[in-house]
Amino acid sequence: MDAIRSLVVIMLAALGMTFVTNVNAAAPEKKFSVAVSPNLVNAGSAPLTVTIKNETPNGNSSINSLILSFPTGYTLDTSSLHVNWQAQVSASSTSISLSNMSPLKPQQSFTITFTANTPTSSGPTSCSVATWTAAAWTGSSFSGDTFRQLFPPEFNVNSTTSIGSPQQLVFSLPPPSQVLVNEAFSLAVKVSTTCGPVTSANVVITVDCTTPGCLTGTTQATTDSAGVATFTGLKLTQTGTYELTASSPGFPPVSTTITVFAGTLNCEPDPPFTFDASAPGVTDSSQSGYAAGQRGRFNKDGSTCHPVDYTFVNSILTPDPITNDDNTVHLIWDTVIDPYATFAYTMTWKTEDVDTGATNPNAGWPVFRRPLVAWQTLSDGITPNFVAGVACLDSHLPAPYGTLNAAIANATVTTIQIAVPSPLPAFWTTFPATPGPQTFPIVVGNERMKVTNVALVSPGPPAVYSLTVVRHDGLPAARASAWPIGQLVMSTPLPIDLNPSSPYFQSQANICVVNHGFMAAGNNPVTGVAQIRYFTSVIDIGDGWVTIPR
Repeated sequence: MDAIRSLVVIMLAALGMTFVTNVNAAAPEKKFSVAVSPNLVNAGSAPLTVTIKNETPNGNSSINSLILSFPTGYTLDTSSLHVNWQAQVSASSTSISLSNMSPLKPQQSFTITFTANTPTSSGPTSCSVATWTAAAWTGSSFSGDTFRQLFPPEFNVNSTTSIGSPQQLVFSLPPPSQVLVNEAFSLAVKVSTTCGPVTSANVVITVDCTTPGCLTGTTQATTDSAGVATFTGLKLTQTGTYELTASSPGFPPVSTTITVFAGTLNCEPDPPFTFDASAPGVTDSSQSGYAAGQRGRFNKDGSTCHPVDYTFVNSILTPDPITNDDNTVHLIWDTVIDPYATFAYTMTWKTEDVDTGATNPNAGWPVFRRPLVAWQTLSDGITPNFVAGVACLDSHLPAPYGTLNAAIANATVTTIQIAVPSPLPAFWTTFPATPGPQTFPIVVGNERMKVTNVALVSPGPPAVYSLTVVRHDGLPAARASAWPIGQLVMSTPLPIDLNPSSPYFQSQANICVVNHGFMAAGNNPVTGVAQIRYFTSVIDIGDGWVTIPR
């Protein structure tokens, strides 16, 4: 019997040892991770978020105390420290200690946010990478069993911080230099340093428009794995020229200029070639605030006509955004696509009192107002340089007279030949063919010439005339050039400004007045005094402003 009892005891002891051995073998490894965001920061200072996670898969292995150590060269801004977990927190410039923590159980996590003062020793082409390390214990006072920190590639957690220089934003897909109002466009911004692309960076697009909501669409995006933030469906809701800026925290912003046009104009007769920017409710040219016109059939140099984007700003009844005054219009178009486009337009200005009932029959009639025009700005590059408008030489937009019958060899040639076909092609204009001395301008290419004599060489057809000319008349001498046979010879309505007080004295006026006068406008509804409205028609070949002083 004693032998049997001894055998049972031995067997039970063996079973107990086996059970203990199996329990110990099944105990999960105590492990944790440290994840840092963002992984790429500026030298000098950076807001960081560190996520601590108990990676132990199960069991009672809770973290109850922890020390996060800063990489070499990094220091803590203690005023910025925030721990999203219940614990006793103490910090030095190089570490953060958490004791008596609310137990961090397996698969739980919490965050620590702070601003780190980062090393500045990385050179302009270097990339420094630092690893964040921590120590964790089961005991509440940095004692007990320890946890093993996981690092890549064993575990896919970003535990490093990179400092690259220089920090850079670039338009990897630049926005267009110009768009139509409410036309959708796209752009992409790449965020990078010498460490490589910056992922998960927030990029914001803004414009310097003072009107709320003038930029619509998704204006915030996050960079992808290539460091690129993509924006689609952006729209600008009002015309003008703006600075569009892309920015991301901690990076120098990048900007570009974008012009927003109101529409596109073709050359007559291909629609759309007319434009109407009359004030709301204004339906005809007899009303104040009327402003409308059209693009010409030919460019002023006879070159191929292309569609151009344009904006016609009508500020007759409201203040002009540039001059801050009313009674003004401004035609803008894309002078890169077609610098030599031609336009004609008409405006009807604000009403004004004339007859005031004074004894003097002339009292109350103002001096006849002369329209002012501008095609250049003052030195600030914004304010139009207004001068007195001069009369056009003709009421028609430029059109071909004929073609050069022989090449112009150089800038000093003063006798040229023009071939005038018969019959004239549609919409060409009649050449002033009377032989003898006469004075009128022509345009060959982008050079203006003054004809002083006409001689018939051959009656044709085509009729060939010899012209004595003054070269580069009213335009810079640099425009005198050689021109090939067959080059169009164009008419021009633009005069030379002969006003000695004008800044454009003896130069071509790029805007001229075709028609200007006034019409009866009824009576002042308050005083009963008679009123008039001035109206003005111009030819514009210079991206110009027109106003009438009041």
